[in-house]
Parts: sequence; structure tokens; C-alpha cells
Amino acid sequence: MEIGTYLRKMRLRAGLTQEEMAERMNMSRCNISKLENGRLEIRGTDLIRWVRETNAHEFFAALICNFDPVLISNMISNLVQLIGG
Repeated sequence: MEIGTYLRKMRLRAGLTQEEMAERMNMSRCNISKLENGRLEIRGTDLIRWVRETNAHEFFAALICNFDPVLISNMISNLVQLIGG
């Protein structure tokens, strides 16, 4: 899966529109779309900011460790449900 797909999943999971994400990232909505569609490469500092704005730290950790972020996120969600959180 491409990084843009993960960016989109992170944004949607945070309940943000492209317009809202653009405001938070100080970018145009067009650039958010390009990032999510793989037509624009994200800079490291922007990726870190994206993670902070979407509160998706597990996605970032999974990407760094070369794991599937969606799988890790689902595992964490399941664990939280089992624990009763």
C-alpha cells in the first residue's frame, strides 16, 4: 500500500475532511489530495505533523517498523476492547 493511502486512512479515522486537514497543515486542499493520491511526495516534517494532527501515532510507528499500519491499528483497537477501554 502506498503512503498516500495511509495518509487518507489516518485523516478519515480522525474524522477530518481534506479541507480541515489543509487548514491544520497550512496547505491547500489540492496538495492534500495530491499527497493522498501519491502525486506529491510528503516531506518528513509534514509526515510528523500529519501524524500529530490525526493522532495516529501507531500508524507512524508501524510505517517506521515496516509493518502494515492498518493491521497494527486494528490490533490495538481489539486489545483496547478486550481490556475494556
